[in-house]
Amino acid sequence: MSAHLSLRLFAECADAADAANLLSALYSALSEFLPVSEKSPSRYWKMPELFEFSFTLNPKTWDTCQHVVARTATGWTQGGSDNDLWFIWNRHNNNCFLLSQVTWAEIQFLTG
Repeated sequence: MSAHLSLRLFAECADAADAANLLSALYSALSEFLPVSEKSPSRYWKMPELFEFSFTLNPKTWDTCQHVVARTATGWTQGGSDNDLWFIWNRHNNNCFLLSQVTWAEIQFLTG
């Protein structure tokens, strides 16, 4: 059975140089999950103050997915089906996921 574990997030960045610095910080924050960037950070068209970051995480297991979600105790919504589970996180109050610039995150765990 093959699996895919991805993390997509939006973060506040002033410009492309700021996004490149944040990408480096995200690699450090995610290092235990052996992140691989799926594409270069780019501005989110709906909210240009945000940049989008996408990673594949390893190992591609349910345990890894749960460990990533556990990086913040609050704010996650879970959904999906048996072979397509997802978690959505929105920053609110003082909760933080990985770094303070992150405003939204989605983790998707696909199997099959």
